[in-house]
Amino acid sequence: MGCSAAIAAMAGSRLGCFAVSNPLSASSNREMLVLVFLRGGMDGLSLIPPIAGDDRQYYEEARRDLKIAAAGPSAALRLDDRFGLHPSAGPLHSLFQSGKLAIVHAVGNGGSRSHFDAMKYLELGTPGSKTMPTGWLSRHLSSSDTGTSTVLASALATGISPPTSLQGSSGTLNLSDPGTLNLSQAGHWSWVFGDQRIALRRLYQGGNTFVHEAGMEALDAVGLIESYLTPDDQPAGRANYPATEFGNHLKIIAQMIKLDVGLRAATVDLGGWDTHENQGTQPGGYFAKLVQEVSDGLAAFYADLDGSQANSHVKRLTVVVQSEFGRRIRQNANRGTDHGTANPMLILGGTVNGGLYGEWPGLHPDQRFDSADLKPTSDFRQILSEILIRRFGNPKLGEVFPKYQGYAPLNIVTGADLAPDYSAPTPATPANFAASKRLGVVRLVWERARHATNYRIERRKQPSAPWEHLVTLGADAVQFDDWTASELALPSYRLQAVNTNGESAFTAEVAPPNLSPIEQWRLQFFGTTQNDGESADDHVTSGDGMTNFVKYALGLDPRVPARLFTTGFTPGRPRTEVNQNSFSLVYVRPQDRPDVRYEVRFSADLKTWTAVPDVSEGASDGMERRRASVPKAGLAKQFLQLTISRL
Repeated sequence: MGCSAAIAAMAGSRLGCFAVSNPLSASSNREMLVLVFLRGGMDGLSLIPPIAGDDRQYYEEARRDLKIAAAGPSAALRLDDRFGLHPSAGPLHSLFQSGKLAIVHAVGNGGSRSHFDAMKYLELGTPGSKTMPTGWLSRHLSSSDTGTSTVLASALATGISPPTSLQGSSGTLNLSDPGTLNLSQAGHWSWVFGDQRIALRRLYQGGNTFVHEAGMEALDAVGLIESYLTPDDQPAGRANYPATEFGNHLKIIAQMIKLDVGLRAATVDLGGWDTHENQGTQPGGYFAKLVQEVSDGLAAFYADLDGSQANSHVKRLTVVVQSEFGRRIRQNANRGTDHGTANPMLILGGTVNGGLYGEWPGLHPDQRFDSADLKPTSDFRQILSEILIRRFGNPKLGEVFPKYQGYAPLNIVTGADLAPDYSAPTPATPANFAASKRLGVVRLVWERARHATNYRIERRKQPSAPWEHLVTLGADAVQFDDWTASELALPSYRLQAVNTNGESAFTAEVAPPNLSPIEQWRLQFFGTTQNDGESADDHVTSGDGMTNFVKYALGLDPRVPARLFTTGFTPGRPRTEVNQNSFSLVYVRPQDRPDVRYEVRFSADLKTWTAVPDVSEGASDGMERRRASVPKAGLAKQFLQLTISRL
């Protein structure tokens, strides 16, 4: 009951994750992978029922109330002589008939009927094991030529965490609605769009730890979404998305793909498939509504990206639809179905060779798994490996799917075959290893290293002393507090990543600084490095709407009321204008702010930026209107950005 309640909480759609990189050159791989996960265990025998032969007889005997008709007005939509598609999946049937949808029979997950174990096996890419610290999709993105080394925002996700398939990827940012991706108000309302952003950037530019980098990535992502992703964007190709969270999330992914800012992977979930009871008589009912939502959503997504077909994005699109397991062959006493094993996997895209694939195991009692389930005959890693090799040119199967062997393509997608590389890599050296000190405790932080299953920390008491092993931590560790450091004179540390295949190089030696930047700031103004009451408090305001923490970020004297520094100005939000010959950015700024720099920059690829001069178009009441323009470049992408910073 607890398991079912937890799965029920997954009902509805969850936009899982974007992995975004800078636009690449024409020679770089620009393929796009979308993973649609039907959480709860979708009933594959209702989605793809047998419609003829002996298996039809066994199917009807096992599903007296739930069977999909083989003939009549509510019959399954014919796929071939043996199988049909649920009658509520008409839009998917059209894609199948046009050769854009492939269906693989009887795909297994590693042998678990537990929701959470089965999900782990699929999303970690390690059937039978839940100990891998990274998801298979994050390992693919880090090991392939997808341009993720220079990212605008490496991941965007809803919920409190990204999906397990992207576990271990850096720079994840939550997103379910572009309208909610903005900075919350802090202090006086008037400085939310001005000095607040200056303050935050100064804070995050003040260090090189993964926290600082993540902060900068978050601010950049906010700017990207606010500037280029708007709710007014209309789908192409007469696409009609369902008015649900699932449909809205697919629309957001399509918008990001069409912006061509480097999106390489996205995941979206649709929950509610744990149909233990009242699954619904056919062709209507609960299950049929879910099938309709999936079918309408994916068909709209494909049509939106196909557009006018002059510059169709589906030529580089592959959509994979999967669920953690199928359902039992026989219905239960509650007119539902219980947890099963094998299930179909759907692949949709402009380079997909449509049709039915995989070995059908049969429904005869002697052919069933544990005498109850559809027997798995295909490994999900085989299908995904073909997509990675043929579409993304990534043959590093030993890294993406550890211990997987024997890959052979099924010819589901087009593309060149590469020899699979089954070698397992040694771990990378951890990045951004840093030390800080507070009240006698040394805190060490670092970024997770690729392929690491453990982290080994060594310490020495002073520069001339030998290195000694301090602690070994697990794969999820990114921080360690050394409480014994106060006993040492000048301790320093180094870090190494380890797995069963070897050890990384040690990081550079680090030692905690004597004073942090904020301690130096406190010492400058208060004569102490400690927080000595309200006068030096970081978070309590003193009547001017600004905390000392914000004053530190702005470089202000905390003893002077902030209002004397006129920090409350909010510049007019910049807008773009396009005419026949030019592309312009227009904004308003005050004439009496010599301490603030306003800079307009131009880019054609969101990677290389050049400054653009702006000119005055008149002033009134101390405010001035400014314009920066570049020649209009036909249909090419053009971006103008206004940067505001304190001198």
